[in-house]
Amino acid sequence: HSNICNDPIHLNGRQQKSSIYCSSCSIHIGGYTSSPIIQLDIPTLTQITGIFVQNHNENQETSPKKGSYFLEYRRTQDGPWRVYGQRRQRKLFIERRRLFFNDNDNSNTTRTFLPSIVARQVRIIFITASTSTCAIIQLFGCQSQNGLISTRFSQKSIINSDIKYDGLITNSSVRGGLGLLNDGDTYQFLQWSPSPEPILLFFAFDSIKEFHSINLDLKCSVLFSSSCTLKINVGIL
Repeated sequence: HSNICNDPIHLNGRQQKSSIYCSSCSIHIGGYTSSPIIQLDIPTLTQITGIFVQNHNENQETSPKKGSYFLEYRRTQDGPWRVYGQRRQRKLFIERRRLFFNDNDNSNTTRTFLPSIVARQVRIIFITASTSTCAIIQLFGCQSQNGLISTRFSQKSIINSDIKYDGLITNSSVRGGLGLLNDGDTYQFLQWSPSPEPILLFFAFDSIKEFHSINLDLKCSVLFSSSCTLKINVGIL
């Protein structure tokens, strides 16, 4: 088993290899046309690092447009769908990113997600299609080791913005998503200014967990003080 998180992922109970999936047709409701969607179920909470999507329709060679799609995902079966995209500095919401099919010229290339996403379900929303679309799809990644589905903390005293966070960011709080606190990047940190009030960090998991240890990578900034004292209290809700 490779230590790199880039293994083929089981999708919808199928083997770990590329498979053909077909979407439903467009639906017309109240003058609005919904886009064809393919939903993929993953057996366990998974860190997804790459995707391969190739058009498999019979008329793909005669189509004047290259197929494109949006990607959405969620960590629990009853949780909110999240869009894959980019959060720009000082933006409260994530800008949806348009992705394109792999074609014959790059059929061996997988699209890498930066940052990777953690999900149990993924759905592909086809943009340029008006009828049922079939595609060869393969996801890559590895099983999530800790089952973490969201973190929550106050925005008060926060200095920098968590542009990797895929949840909701408001003027008062950050909640419902994952970001810098758990991405494993030892070069990027969340920064809080000195405050007499405690900083509360909440972590939610996909199931009941038994904890033997908790590792937190904490640093004191020399910009505010030459020395500092950190006191940590851990509680369970």
